[in-house]
Amino acid sequence: MPSDGTSHSDAMRLLSAQARYARYTADACGFTFRSLDGADGYLFEVRDGARVATFAAGAGTPYALNDARAASIARDKAFCAEVLRQAGVPMVPGRMFFVTKRWFEMRGPGREPEDALAFAAAAEYPIFCKPLSASNGLYAEVVESADAFADYVARVAREHFAILVQPYVRAVEHRVFVLNGKALFSYAKVSPQVIGDGRRSLARACCIVIA
Repeated sequence: MPSDGTSHSDAMRLLSAQARYARYTADACGFTFRSLDGADGYLFEVRDGARVATFAAGAGTPYALNDARAASIARDKAFCAEVLRQAGVPMVPGRMFFVTKRWFEMRGPGREPEDALAFAAAAEYPIFCKPLSASNGLYAEVVESADAFADYVARVAREHFAILVQPYVRAVEHRVFVLNGKALFSYAKVSPQVIGDGRRSLARACCIVIA
């Protein structure tokens, strides 16, 4: 029986084919396999004693500085949050929902568009929503009501397949650049501001700078 208590037949029913292959190989090699994504198995880890490797099934990487596993996980916000949580890093809680019924037969229940709308009906607003795989702030929005959430889901579904919903936290954002396990630099993102001289208007000062 696999180390997480499930039977071999249960393990082979994981919806992710990559997870099934990894589970079979781990069992054959005496390694420990664990799905971090429930019965779906699109996020999983394999352990060999003290060593552990975490995988997001199916994706590679175009980035030379990151290995395929790290880049694949980082591109999915929900997977990334779960891996960091498993590593003991404090994370903002969140719920992942699919915004389209496409490929619904390949995943477990409870995260479909209708589940998202039911969640929104009882949510405490405001909430913060963003697509799992978008970047540069695309569709990253503060949502103020259940009606606004329904509109958000409809808009995002035209371009994306799933979203992450989190409590709205207003604070300074810090970013850390890490290379080969070493933090090389960090910075805080702050809103732009203008400090005046008490004499000129902003429009007048801008005209002087442009000239």
